[in-house]
Amino acid sequence: MYVLKFIVCVVIALLFTHSAQATLLQASWPGPGTPLFSSSGVSPGHTGGKTWMLTDFNESAYDSLYYTLYGEIGLGSAEPMSFDEINSDLINGVSIWKNTFDIDLYNSSSSTWQTTTVQSTFTMTVEDLTGSSLALVSANSLGLDTNFGGLLEVIDDFSVNFLFEINGTPAIEWFDSQSTRPSDGGQLRTSAGSIFFYTEPTSVSSPSSMTFYAFMFFVLVRRQVRRNFN
Repeated sequence: MYVLKFIVCVVIALLFTHSAQATLLQASWPGPGTPLFSSSGVSPGHTGGKTWMLTDFNESAYDSLYYTLYGEIGLGSAEPMSFDEINSDLINGVSIWKNTFDIDLYNSSSSTWQTTTVQSTFTMTVEDLTGSSLALVSANSLGLDTNFGGLLEVIDDFSVNFLFEINGTPAIEWFDSQSTRPSDGGQLRTSAGSIFFYTEPTSVSSPSSMTFYAFMFFVLVRRQVRRNFN
């Protein structure tokens, strides 16, 4: 009986240790695994956006790895954006963030400057290298802040496309088509970057392995108990 209690305590301790070591850590580019990197597209503010291809991750650098982007846009300075859960499509690899900002546009018919509030969006689309969509998981499901949006669990090489838009048009193309105040410096600011979340590699046995070892312990103890009674 005392041996059985000891084994149960050992198994619980191992499971607790594994759980404690599964805390997600945050890292910016290149993150753990230091993937190879290539890109295509003019910019995230032009038609088609910008696409990054991330390949050849060093899987020994982590136990699990998740990837997402952040985007900021504004006039004069880039401003944070908020995750748009309603219009995102995580199952099909699409995560969307939004914000609004004011801009003075020249109205030629009235020869006046008018302050206009514009809607900006930042869309991240994730696919494998054959062009098939990859499902994302919600930040909430990983215990992260909602505004991290959808995250890709990195299993293999993938591509990520990101696009800034203003009022439904690629952001830089929209801005270049407007008459803006010279005092604004003609500057539309955007910023985007990678965010990784990961668990560190560990030598602690996986739950399935620990279950197997626990089973073997109980088998040995049962045999020992039988011997004692025979």
